Amino acid sequence: MSNYYGKRTFSNYHYSHNQLSRDNPFRVMGTTYNPYLPKTSNQSNYDLKDNNQKKLNPLERSANFDGNNKISKSPITPYKLINTRAYYKNAKQNYSLYPQNRDHVGELFNYTIKDNAPYYSGNTNNMDSNQLKYTTYTTPKPRNNRNRDRGDSNEIISNSNLSEYYEDNCTLIKNFAYKEDPNSKYRDYMEDKGVSILNINGDPDKALFCLFDGHGGDKVSKFLQSNFIQYFKEILPLDNPKEKLTSLFKKLDERIKELNCYQVGAAACIIYITKERGQKYLYSANVGDTRSILISNNEYKRLSYDHRANDANEYKRIVNNGGIVLGGRVYGSLMLGRAFGDWELKSYGVTCEPSVTRINITNNDKYVIIATDGVWDVFEESDVFDLSRKINNSKDLCNTLVNKSILNGSMDNISCFVISL
Repeated sequence: MSNYYGKRTFSNYHYSHNQLSRDNPFRVMGTTYNPYLPKTSNQSNYDLKDNNQKKLNPLERSANFDGNNKISKSPITPYKLINTRAYYKNAKQNYSLYPQNRDHVGELFNYTIKDNAPYYSGNTNNMDSNQLKYTTYTTPKPRNNRNRDRGDSNEIISNSNLSEYYEDNCTLIKNFAYKEDPNSKYRDYMEDKGVSILNINGDPDKALFCLFDGHGGDKVSKFLQSNFIQYFKEILPLDNPKEKLTSLFKKLDERIKELNCYQVGAAACIIYITKERGQKYLYSANVGDTRSILISNNEYKRLSYDHRANDANEYKRIVNNGGIVLGGRVYGSLMLGRAFGDWELKSYGVTCEPSVTRINITNNDKYVIIATDGVWDVFEESDVFDLSRKINNSKDLCNTLVNKSILNGSMDNISCFVISL
């Protein structure tokens, strides 16, 4: 998608935490001025008390003063007095090279990390310590799998530090492959996180695969990668999957709120495969647009649901819960209607309640594919199905999907699981 700028953006409407208003969605740092609207007669230059200082135009004025001719009282303080030349210089430096990184007005005015930390939203110019390793166009160096003894009765947990791995020491499934790529042509940071576990609680008939697509930073996706499996074990067995998985997602989201993730979030898709009384079952649960599909010998079907704000059902639900959708985004900011985190928008229709699917696995079923929208932005499901008929193993199919996504012009981080049933 040529005009794709990420799920969390402030490129069109600038909001800060606690500044959203149903009456005036264009409040900017304590003023009603909106630099993206045409200039009107009441937006004339303002005189400063000190006549020796130069006059500021409306753009400069809105960045430094509120409507009462006082220094603006924003949560992001202190402000540095800027002029138009500095504004456009910073805009060119920070935004032109990576337009998809326009995540927060704070980076535009060069606030320090300390001042901006509670409202950090992912721009690479003000990264926190957790993202320093992504400042260059490299992926994390692979390390050995963080596995316990690889016997069938012991858990096998995939190592989160690997950008690519393949596992064939499986009982419930044949094998699976995982591959990720930050897509360095467009992104010099990685927000996607994947993790999997076989032989849950020592049971070879239970396996879980999780993929988290962060936006506004990797704080939420990283938390889910580290904690989701442990929380998931607590709700087993899934005798009431919809109720239990919804409760699990909400419990994790409350923990994420404690991390002050008001403008950071993540889409998520999990696949749980189990064997009960000789029959294999598959459970899918997702929020956001990380998608899973089931590929059989002669057909394919989607298991997840894309929760985007421009979807008819999501749009109606958001509006009924007091939200506003501007340009296909909740309050012009968040592309997703459902996600972990993004707590500043939770009272405006954004939720973490997942869509849940349960199916029987038959001998005709061949692959389950979980991928972030870095794949689905440039691939139709029918294209993936056609590839699966030409490629006969999960590792090669996974590598092909990621590599072809880059060649096809994807502008996002790319991650993919291919599970051979």
